[in-house]
Amino acid sequence: MTDQQLEQQGILEDAGNDGEHSDGSRDRATAVAEAAVSPMRVIERGVYRGPHLYSLTPMIRIKLDLGSLEEWPSNRLPHLTERLLALLPGLHQHGCCYNEPGGFVQRLEEGTWLGHVAEHVAIELQSLAGTPVTRGKTRSVTGEPGVYNVMYAYREQEVGLMAGRLALRLVDSLLPPNFRACGDSTGSTGMRTNLPCRPPSICRLP
Repeated sequence: MTDQQLEQQGILEDAGNDGEHSDGSRDRATAVAEAAVSPMRVIERGVYRGPHLYSLTPMIRIKLDLGSLEEWPSNRLPHLTERLLALLPGLHQHGCCYNEPGGFVQRLEEGTWLGHVAEHVAIELQSLAGTPVTRGKTRSVTGEPGVYNVMYAYREQEVGLMAGRLALRLVDSLLPPNFRACGDSTGSTGMRTNLPCRPPSICRLP
């Protein structure tokens, strides 16, 4: 192959890479910074106090629209997993579909969607509040791309509802700034307040 042919081949390869690294993965920080994202929003919520369509266990259901975050599973979001585990180390014990400690962490590292993350956070928060539960499920809604039913068990209704609110806000607070539904204001605890919020907001459940 002549020098000219080699040069032409290099130009074509550079054009095809479109900012990718030699291992084929695009720099995540650049991708995040350039992304135009519509934030998560809660469509509706339900409280099931007895056997219901989804389970025999009393559960709370949050119908969550991920918006364009549907394209951003956990493994694409820089530092999400390590920051979440630093805040809630008990998540290391969640078995998830693997039915053994560390299972949920494996899902985070492999890539799972934010509705599923919020489900586990709501379960863990209830345990920390002294009302431990373990059951949860997150399923996509048929015919509604990016929309999920996030469901988790509860023992005390008000504790369960508060856990859902805090779970959504905590997950939102760990996202890159241009991905968040709520503003950047922080309180003394380091957790962001609900001022300001981008409508429609995940800061309050319907």
